[in-house]
Amino acid sequence: MDYYAIRNRLNRIVHEKLRADHGDTAITREPVVSTFTGYNFGDREVAADPLQAIKEADRIADVARSIANDYATDARSHGRGWDEIADAFGITTGKSDDPAIEAYQRVAGEGWSSTTSWRCACCAERVTDRGPWNPHPSDNESGHADDCARHQREISAYERRRDGYDQDRADGPDWDMDL
Repeated sequence: MDYYAIRNRLNRIVHEKLRADHGDTAITREPVVSTFTGYNFGDREVAADPLQAIKEADRIADVARSIANDYATDARSHGRGWDEIADAFGITTGKSDDPAIEAYQRVAGEGWSSTTSWRCACCAERVTDRGPWNPHPSDNESGHADDCARHQREISAYERRRDGYDQDRADGPDWDMDL
């Protein structure tokens, strides 16, 4: 289904909601006339009060955003990272320098006290997710079962990255700078 088919379906939903809330007079018909040739292509349905249509369309957009957020927490429950979720949202840059943080804030809200939660698909426990702020998985997620294989894999991967970084710098940082 392409963009225009989705747009037409959503427009029909707005019109259905307007009719349900305000009666059949909430929708009227107007001619579709070419601005170039003046040809009349027929009539189309339009909202009698565009301001009411704006309210309904905005409510539908809120519902769609809520559904996207539900899918994001479902992706987290299946082990997908906030960076992957940012990619799915189409976030490359924004308010923060880190698309993963922006994706998290889109789902959980902004601020250091924001959280979201989901049920881990591996251990079936309810996990509180505090976002991608800290590198250690246990700093970001709490609630996994002690024997959760997924969480243990994430911790092991973090420790391998950390230890690899430390091994590369075993003799200390390279302070040689050409000034």
